[in-house]
Amino acid sequence: EKEAMKAVSRANRQLIAQNTNRYWGDQTFTSGPVYIGAIIFLLAFLGMFYIKGPLKYGLIAAALLTLMLSWGKNFMPLTDWFLDNFPMYNKFRAVSSILVVIEFIFPLLAVLGVHELAKNREEIKKNMVPVYAISGGIALLLIVMLISPTTFTSMHSNISPVPGQNEIQHLETQLTAANFTQSQANSVIDDLLAARESLLSADVTRSLILVLLGAGLIIAFLLSKFNSKVLFIGLGLLTLGDLWTVDKRYLNEENFEKASKVTNPIPESNVDNSIAQDPDLHYRVMNTQSRLDGDALTSYYHNSLGGYHGAKLRRYQDIIDRHLSRSNRKVIDMLNTKYVIGLDEQKQKSAQRNSNALGNAWFVSNIVSVNSPDEEIDKLNSFDPANEAVIDVNLMGEHRASAPAAGDYITLSSYDPKLMSYKSKASSDAYAVFSEIYYQPGWNAYLDGNLVEHQRVNYVLRGMDVPAGEHVIDFKFEPSSYSTGNTLVYISSLLLLLLVGWSAYTWYKGQDADMDDTDEYDRQIALKKK
Repeated sequence: EKEAMKAVSRANRQLIAQNTNRYWGDQTFTSGPVYIGAIIFLLAFLGMFYIKGPLKYGLIAAALLTLMLSWGKNFMPLTDWFLDNFPMYNKFRAVSSILVVIEFIFPLLAVLGVHELAKNREEIKKNMVPVYAISGGIALLLIVMLISPTTFTSMHSNISPVPGQNEIQHLETQLTAANFTQSQANSVIDDLLAARESLLSADVTRSLILVLLGAGLIIAFLLSKFNSKVLFIGLGLLTLGDLWTVDKRYLNEENFEKASKVTNPIPESNVDNSIAQDPDLHYRVMNTQSRLDGDALTSYYHNSLGGYHGAKLRRYQDIIDRHLSRSNRKVIDMLNTKYVIGLDEQKQKSAQRNSNALGNAWFVSNIVSVNSPDEEIDKLNSFDPANEAVIDVNLMGEHRASAPAAGDYITLSSYDPKLMSYKSKASSDAYAVFSEIYYQPGWNAYLDGNLVEHQRVNYVLRGMDVPAGEHVIDFKFEPSSYSTGNTLVYISSLLLLLLVGWSAYTWYKGQDADMDDTDEYDRQIALKKK
């Protein structure tokens, strides 16, 4: 029966692979391990013992601090304190990214540690206990993990495609749906956990061998008379082999293609080509066949209504979650969605033109005031986007809106991601809505070259008072942080050039002084000979 159960699991590997993860552990997601290397780990701990001076303690303190910060929700008091008191710390997408600091500190400790071993060889040789203790302690830890792989980690994953279910529960559900008996399902799960234990044991064995080889090389160097270069080369080769073999699991020859084979990574479809024939300066495309906040392919050829970025605009994400994901036509129209990609009756990919798209800008006849952002986003379910602008009363101020008369217009005359120009004509004072995302600080509005105010309307768009007559309206992206950053870059570059110039000048003057000293020395020798 046991062999039969193994046969069942082998026959259903695809089912198992689709419902389980390569990663197992407590994290809800991860892209791969932060692997420093077994040899580097050993050398870093030796460095912690043998390096002298305050630098060692600073590096150890920094490593401990970043390690505790990487725990995130598992040590929230420290994380909360950093979020509240350190500027930009809350911009990290994942707390574990701070482990890159340890990836720098440990190799530095390793290099400094090897330097101390080579420099103080005779002194260390007199007391080898620390070398034996550190090497033996690391080896013992690995042996415990080898004997009992579940001592420090579970073989279960917290990642599951179904909310509310853990990985094993989800797998059991899928196996039951595939007509597995309870006994067969248990056998498959046991095989999965055993396979994970085997993978862990293999890597632990590999690390144990590397640690023993590294420790053996260091001990042989200390007790014998061979040159330190042999130690450096030996440790370098072990480290290279260690990191090379692990890195190739994640980046190898299968991840590379010749340029001649990848001339067009995303081939243009007939649908893409047909949309691209539209001569309008700017419009958006909605792809209903992809998740709006996870679709990056549509943006390759079009100004997509969705897209992907790790750092999301919160207000636009609200619009996706509350309206676009529910196909709210009012919001789709106000975002100038001119084309919708979907499937036709033959289940073929096609593009339908949205004749109700409101364009790049338009005049509204009525302003609707609301009392909060919540009311503002809710109002988008029941307003007329072509004739109404929804404004939070806290931002409202004094605005005038009137029904546009015959001949009134506002059109986009030129488009650039950092500069948009519009031409307008209104018979009376009017209020215009622009189908561009409101973002401050950064964007400035100009009416005939003069800076004017603009407001957030419809939760995410821009609105602006437009006086009667013909005008040119410009929106320019002019964040002060960008200009300040550029100024600092120029100043820093100039200071660097001055520093390099001064260094070259002092070196040249030093050479002249050395030549003067040499000439004087030669003159004295010549006098003595006479």
